[in-house]
Amino acid sequence: MKRKIYFWVKKHINSDTVKVAMLAVPLAVILVQQIAEGTFSWTDFFDVTILVTFVFLAICDAIAKLVKKNVSIIAEDSAKLNNDYEKLAKKYKCTNLVKYNGVVYPEECLWLRSGNENIIIEDNCEKYYSLPSLIADNSQEIMEVHSASTVYNQINIRLDDFRQDADNNCVVLNTSRTQYFDSLLTNRACDYVLSKKKVTIRELYEPGPFLKPLSLSKMSNHLGFNGFVITSDTKTIPFILRNKNLSIAKGLWATSIGASLKTMYALDFKDGFMMNENSLSNAIIGEVHDELYISDDTALNNDKVEASIFAFYRDLVECGKPQFLFCLQLENTTEAELQKLITKKRNKKESTTADGDTVCFFSAEQLKKAEFYIDKLIIEGKEYHMMPSSVVSVALLLKYLDRPES
Repeated sequence: MKRKIYFWVKKHINSDTVKVAMLAVPLAVILVQQIAEGTFSWTDFFDVTILVTFVFLAICDAIAKLVKKNVSIIAEDSAKLNNDYEKLAKKYKCTNLVKYNGVVYPEECLWLRSGNENIIIEDNCEKYYSLPSLIADNSQEIMEVHSASTVYNQINIRLDDFRQDADNNCVVLNTSRTQYFDSLLTNRACDYVLSKKKVTIRELYEPGPFLKPLSLSKMSNHLGFNGFVITSDTKTIPFILRNKNLSIAKGLWATSIGASLKTMYALDFKDGFMMNENSLSNAIIGEVHDELYISDDTALNNDKVEASIFAFYRDLVECGKPQFLFCLQLENTTEAELQKLITKKRNKKESTTADGDTVCFFSAEQLKKAEFYIDKLIIEGKEYHMMPSSVVSVALLLKYLDRPES
């Protein structure tokens, strides 16, 4: 009972309800008193001045809340992350940044597949990321900047280190664990100005002129991925317009898939919650089901999906957050079927698993002819605004497709 009372009070007792009570209680007392004395009059009781004042205060309060809500939706991402992308690229000028069609992007490419390299995972399931004390002390303030986003916490995979092993023709991932809320406090809010310290997390832990290696990073660095699927008939790639309640890139265009590496798909629950050789492919398959509703079993098998991974990079907009890329050719899903799946099956109940329900399809040839900018693509005369991470995903895809071995 006490628990129910606590949460009821927390939910319903606030400045608004107290304000209403302070106005309503005196009026009720006066009403009862006048009725008892037989002097009650509707005209006298509802004094015009009091009513106008009450209504005016209510309207002002409603306008303030509406403005605050809409400003949060529109400007929240800019408060969390620096959107002066050219300045960011210059800040980390000593890092080997991605360059494409004359544009320098705030992204560092760790690896672009050139042959049949294997991906090896060295996992430590008992190691968990710990927030720096300064960030932990300001966590409540930082979380408030995500107020317009729909978020939930979960255990994620942290990429502790990444290295290429040419002798064994492989790349090696050193992984451990973190939590999504830790990433919201670090990577996803690295440019929020802390009110007490008057400084950002980026200035404290990644000041430049180069990006610290993953092994030295103080960020949560949960591993995520962007992906492209190619339809079986028209050989086109869907791009998704992201919803405005997501934690990043609100209302912007993005690749077919954009997600964190979810432990529910990536970990082997029968083997101590460890990563295994199918972790990355299982995560991709699960996300393709969740995001695009595709059940193309011919294409969605571990070997093909694993081979579809073609790059790893770090996003400097999010203080070096690691991402990988995949490009998967569908075998039995046409453009018309995929369009129907995306637009018809998504609904509000799936808002935490589906990023959006507006889609455009482009061929590789259309993408090759596109005009590339740091935060948008212009395709056949129309602008598609994106995060630099999404633009770079396209650039790295085209580099991969144009490699001599392809």
